[in-house]
Amino acid sequence: MNYRENIEDFLDVMTGKKFVKNAIFDENKRTLFINFFNSYEEYKEHEEKHLVDENQYNSYIGTFNKIQKLVVLESARILRDFNEIENVSMSLHFEGKSYDANVNRDELNRLIGYDIRELSPLNDSWRDKFSDIYGYGKENDKRSELFNQFVITTNE
Repeated sequence: MNYRENIEDFLDVMTGKKFVKNAIFDENKRTLFINFFNSYEEYKEHEEKHLVDENQYNSYIGTFNKIQKLVVLESARILRDFNEIENVSMSLHFEGKSYDANVNRDELNRLIGYDIRELSPLNDSWRDKFSDIYGYGKENDKRSELFNQFVITTNE
């Protein structure tokens, strides 16, 4: 089920879209690589119109919970909506840490106990079975579990 026409439509509305440096789909690996700007300075260099100031940038990305939410929810949405994508790889850097996520649909399905593609944003299934459980709350143990399964965090 494609909720959106194509991945470009999704990337236009995904959380954190302003801070995505590039997104590349490798058809052979069936992997979508999403790379975020490494810093506010890099973001500012590449953007012609700086609609976001440094405080807004820091506020937007600036907590570990927000990083967890971005990685877990957006990867799941992509794997839910696009059959041609089997893996989502994200690279995000913030305040001296690097977060490298590699989310595989089969592994995600195994961890949550069902096929993510069965859910839909057009009815309550997405909200009831995934986003309300894994997405929300400042301290969310279920989201932390998924994040820790898929993300390697290193100090830069």
